[in-house]
Amino acid sequence: MTCSPTSFRALMPRRGALVRLLGWAGAALVLAPGAVFAQEDSEVAGEVVIKTGVKFVRFSVNGKQEWDNHEFADGDRTLIVLGLDRSQDNVISLQSREEGMEPIDVTVKTEDFKRTMVKRGKARVAVFRAVRTVKFAKPKPAPTEPTKPAPTGDASADEKSGDAKGGGDNADKAKGAKGKAGEAK
Repeated sequence: MTCSPTSFRALMPRRGALVRLLGWAGAALVLAPGAVFAQEDSEVAGEVVIKTGVKFVRFSVNGKQEWDNHEFADGDRTLIVLGLDRSQDNVISLQSREEGMEPIDVTVKTEDFKRTMVKRGKARVAVFRAVRTVKFAKPKPAPTEPTKPAPTGDASADEKSGDAKGGGDNADKAKGAKGKAGEAK
């Protein structure tokens, strides 16, 4: 049995209706998983972005030295701390790995978190983020006074250099030269 093109069209519904039907079904399949996994804003953890200007800072979050949920970005000069509790204030203590720089405490209050959209992989995700910029104080060099030679207390050394109160040998020679010049006139 052969099928003519006209009879085949009669058996198939119109293409426009089929496309619309598949379009609605596809949209329902795409939106349904997202609706199942949607979270309330109060359940979403916060994150803090701290721009430090120093590579690989040591840090602690609320006194906990171990915090695995973090990232470094921008050439390892920006610390991103993820998974913070937004219902309480968080204190992040930063310590530079360079010698002599003072530690810095960054306090992030609950109202500092702002809802933003970020790209994670191929998806855009809503997060609550607080951004801070800190600058570590450069260590001040120790004040050094110019070194002065200590007086030796040796009178013979002072006389040779001409620093003695009497003027030394050089002062006597200069006086003698004036006197001789005055006598010659």
